[in-house]
Amino acid sequence: MANKVLFVDDDAYILSGFQRNLRGRFEIETALSGELGLKILRQDPSFAVIVSDFRMPDMNGVEFLSKTSAEWPDRMRILLTGEADAKAVAAAVNQGHIFRFLTKPCPAFTLEKALNEALKQHELINAEKVLLEKTLWGSMEVLTEILNILHPVAFSRSNRVYRVANQLLSSINPVGRWEFEIAAMLSHVGCVVVPSEILSKVSRGESLSDKERALYQTHPETGRRLLEKVSRLELVAQIIARQASPGAPIPAWQPLEEVERVTLGSHLLKLAIEVEDCISRGLAKSFILLELRSKGHHPQLLKAVEEMEFDDSTKDCRTLPSKDLVSGMIVDQDIVGANGLLLMAQGQWLSPTLIHFLQRRAEHPGVEDSIRVRVPAERRKPAKT
Repeated sequence: MANKVLFVDDDAYILSGFQRNLRGRFEIETALSGELGLKILRQDPSFAVIVSDFRMPDMNGVEFLSKTSAEWPDRMRILLTGEADAKAVAAAVNQGHIFRFLTKPCPAFTLEKALNEALKQHELINAEKVLLEKTLWGSMEVLTEILNILHPVAFSRSNRVYRVANQLLSSINPVGRWEFEIAAMLSHVGCVVVPSEILSKVSRGESLSDKERALYQTHPETGRRLLEKVSRLELVAQIIARQASPGAPIPAWQPLEEVERVTLGSHLLKLAIEVEDCISRGLAKSFILLELRSKGHHPQLLKAVEEMEFDDSTKDCRTLPSKDLVSGMIVDQDIVGANGLLLMAQGQWLSPTLIHFLQRRAEHPGVEDSIRVRVPAERRKPAKT
């Protein structure tokens, strides 16, 4: 994405001029209409800068750039026009989130300067974004590890839902994937106010009374209230709130990349929860797919489920002392304290923090330091020859 620029104009001669004048300094792709421009971006979203003419048939430059802003908000946009129209400029700035507005004919050096400034701004924005996302992601991992120790039943399930969601996301690869991942990771954060006996009954698949069910069903909204005031987690909070009721099914004809992000995220999270529930019930993959198809999920989401790895035979089961545990292993038993309280639920994905917790626990007299774990195939060491 370092210097990739997409030019959109309905005049092929002008596009040829851009390529001729800027050759060697930028990686340029061209499109003769807004529709073709969107098609190119959906096939290859790695453009850093998008330049569009204003006067084009069917879809003008403001409309086109507004669409790109919705789907690729971190791209830099430049509008070129021969119209010195104040209303057009205002619409472009307000609707299309324009970085620069240049009038035609535009001298090559002026355009080159604007492109270089746009590329520099794009680099700065993305560097800040990556830093913030990594910091935020690390904070969320610490939070979930602490909550797992305090409330193991709820957060063990969140961990299993996250693993399912991660496979689904790897298949569809949406823009801003990290927000969907954090929504899955914190999907049950609202359970901190639900009594542990209710969570245990849910985990065992037991029936709840009407009162217990009503209390348990408040956790998505509680999760929203806990997270909505955290900077950069506003969308995550909305997804979590709608995890049980994401709204009407996404039309089968609509590409997922065109679906509004909260809607897509809540449908993804609901599907991940349903898949995790089916796996916990011991259903075979064919029966899981049959059950999911009856619920009207989008074809792309169902295809992502089909591509998931379900077979536990691909995982190596071992009983190990805590000193030999490795991040990424999965606890294959409930770990209970001397007082009978659940410390870590079966299915928990081990992190360095949780491994350290188990190692410190093993130092206490009388504690059995042997833990049954599953080792995902990608974590196994190759056999020695």
